[in-house]
Amino acid sequence: MPVLTTRPYRGEVDLPLIVDLLNACEAVDREDNFYSATDLRLSFAEPDFDPTQNVRLWADEAGRLIAYADLWTPPEPLESFDGFLWFRVLPTERWQGIEGDILAWAETRVRQEATAHQLPAKLQLSCREYQSDYIAFYSRHGYSYERRFLTMTRSQPNRVLSNGTRMMWTVEPSAAQLN
Repeated sequence: MPVLTTRPYRGEVDLPLIVDLLNACEAVDREDNFYSATDLRLSFAEPDFDPTQNVRLWADEAGRLIAYADLWTPPEPLESFDGFLWFRVLPTERWQGIEGDILAWAETRVRQEATAHQLPAKLQLSCREYQSDYIAFYSRHGYSYERRFLTMTRSQPNRVLSNGTRMMWTVEPSAAQLN
């Protein structure tokens, strides 16, 4: 693995670098996302998000950005201190060890905050069902599957009745579902 430097977010100067990295990843991953400096700026301006603490960047010896990670944490944790890690690594640099460094950073950060709040720590990760390399990576590091999000759609014809009004649709449980 090449020598990498880890550093915190340094403000506006980093936005174009991050955007370029994320869009380079998107070109390969095709997750239907597009990133812009404006979107990142708005995201980092969330009242409960501190990018200087919860964003990390990894660069190679030439200063080229290789990886980006952000960690979202709750403003008022309840039963545990949950961190939500999201990260991207340049496609040409993936699976050479940097993912483990990213995970270690996030775990340490969540433990620090959990200790400060006197709560148990919990780090949550996500990936798509077809990203078997990420699923295997998370599993190797002791993470287990917790839940899945489904996107469900159903085509509903938008019929116009003879009197010009639109037909409204409602979905009700069947008798079998009620019993």
